[in-house]
Amino acid sequence: RAFELKGESCDAVAARLYSGRAMAQFAMCLYSDSYSSYRRAYECYEELGDIRGMVSVVAAPIRIFGEETVCRSHSDEWLEPACGTVLKRVPEDSREHDLVQAYLSYLAFNQTGDHETAIATLQSIIDRAVSRSDSELEMRALVYVSQIAYYSRKYRKSSGMIHRALLLSRDLGEISAQLQMLLYQVYNYAWMDDPRSRELRNEFRLLADKAGGSHHKYIANVHCAQFARSSADLESAARFQRKALAAERKTDAYEWFIMAEIELGLDNMAEHVRCM
Repeated sequence: RAFELKGESCDAVAARLYSGRAMAQFAMCLYSDSYSSYRRAYECYEELGDIRGMVSVVAAPIRIFGEETVCRSHSDEWLEPACGTVLKRVPEDSREHDLVQAYLSYLAFNQTGDHETAIATLQSIIDRAVSRSDSELEMRALVYVSQIAYYSRKYRKSSGMIHRALLLSRDLGEISAQLQMLLYQVYNYAWMDDPRSRELRNEFRLLADKAGGSHHKYIANVHCAQFARSSADLESAARFQRKALAAERKTDAYEWFIMAEIELGLDNMAEHVRCM
């Protein structure tokens, strides 16, 4: 309605409206639309020469729980080049530079598998954040380094980083970061045969319900189904997977394949065939 009143010309108000609309679309699982809105917000800020606004856009999508799971295909085509543009326009010793570099380090790891370089860069960012008493930046870098450590099978290192990130995210009221860290901690504990894994599963599910929004609930149900399958609790797995499939979003083939596997395990052959 705001766009209808003012028109869609690129100015500071339009940029803020695009960003706000992107957040709302993401919460509703409208991922492609969300990234189109983010991109338009970035283009407006770039046209205005508003560096602070450009930073706010390239940082915003990666703060959201589950973004790397559902949105990489939408973001890569513009987000990585946009981050590179921002880095050239901010001082190297600035908070903005570290904020964007943290994401690029995580992205570089995903592309190359070079965990040592990525972790070293992120640790430097963490050290600077601590020296500035910048809890938000420290938390962001810890989120990335803990995930890199996890994917590199350094579960104890990842677990320690997550513990610190969880404390910061709770202090900051960052529910998305809390969910992300609880999720990875569940998997860390599972790999280490730590009985606390089961306790954290319940905390994860309860927090996702509290967070609200289709996106949070969808991602939580997907992983809760996976938790249940790993415990051979197929009844619970079926319940969570059905909730994920019922989310107001476009489902993909893999989600239906998982549902088919669960139905097969439950000996529901007609449903197994339908899902396949």
